[in-house]
Amino acid sequence: MLKVTERARQELKNTLIATVDEPKACYRLFVNPQCKCGLPDCNSGQIGLSIGMAMPSDYVVEHAGSAVLVMGQILASDLEDITMDIDDTPEGPRLVIFKESLG
Repeated sequence: MLKVTERARQELKNTLIATVDEPKACYRLFVNPQCKCGLPDCNSGQIGLSIGMAMPSDYVVEHAGSAVLVMGQILASDLEDITMDIDDTPEGPRLVIFKESLG
């Protein structure tokens, strides 16, 4: 399953509070469907975030008792050894996703 650090959970919650009026809204992690267009700027197969509501069958990541990130169960299990964290940049905190190193 996807590992989400406490700092990433907190930052997701903070940005939801700052940008969305619906208290039950959360981020949804998804993968764009694969296509065979061959265009250089095609985002096929890339991971993305949207804002929505949790569905009963979702894998849910919580912070302080509320959902901050959801995704389908299959995607969650496909993200084995993947971590979501926050990287401090000169522009401010940035959400990053990376594969855990083995060993």
